[in-house]
Amino acid sequence: GGAAAETALQQVRTIRHQQRSELEVEQAVVAMQLKEQKKVRVVHNKAAEQMRRHHEAEMQRLAQQDARGRDALLRLGDSEREKLRVRHAAELGETARSIRADEKKHAKSLKDYHKTNQAELAATNKKMQAEAKAALK
Repeated sequence: GGAAAETALQQVRTIRHQQRSELEVEQAVVAMQLKEQKKVRVVHNKAAEQMRRHHEAEMQRLAQQDARGRDALLRLGDSEREKLRVRHAAELGETARSIRADEKKHAKSLKDYHKTNQAELAATNKKMQAEAKAALK
């Protein structure tokens, strides 16, 4: 009976070793995913920060333009002032609209980038798990 017990013990050891290997692979996959997600977050944050700075600069430029416009208006007669005020309001509205459109476009491209990245992550994950399973067979 000693040989049978030895064989059974060997089988238990083999199974344990396989389980340990599988666990290590799982942990490696999770670690890789976390690293990848962190990278994505960094890229997103950079892009968002860039957009915010661009937006602030644009708003500041608009405010300066507005102030210059008001100074100029004070030096004009009433009818010219009214004509300019109407044109100026239209220009400001147009600029604000284009900023909003830019922001929408940017948000969409970020979302698309994120979707693509998530899909790639999932595919990589699947591939790694399949490779790990194959290696353990």
